[in-house]
Amino acid sequence: PEITYDEPGIYSYSLTVTNAEGETGSYTGSVSAIVAYCETMPEYGTYFNINNVKVGTIDHAPDLNNYYNYFNSVSTDLELGESYSMTIITESGNGGVSDINRVRVWADWNFDGQFSEDELIISKNVAFTDYV
Repeated sequence: PEITYDEPGIYSYSLTVTNAEGETGSYTGSVSAIVAYCETMPEYGTYFNINNVKVGTIDHAPDLNNYYNYFNSVSTDLELGESYSMTIITESGNGGVSDINRVRVWADWNFDGQFSEDELIISKNVAFTDYV
């Protein structure tokens, strides 16, 4: 069977199957309804690039043609209450010594398809001098 959910989230389900002899079996579990996120809209495009992001099982290196859209299809499982390290590798870009690049990371913990202020987990300003 196929089930479509109207809202993103984590749903529990139970499935009971009966064969031709009348024997039944059942299975229960949960499934995550995937969210389609809006495209990001960076202000200055290729002046700044994220070369690699590592967290959990993610080791993602987007190319310069995909600098604005990192994680529509990249995910990892994280356990509530656990701590995880995250590595973000950036490069200075073409903006020069006055550049201040803003690296932000959000996690949509409640799967509602929107990133709220309480879901901002990293906010770091990276100056040109940080690369020297």
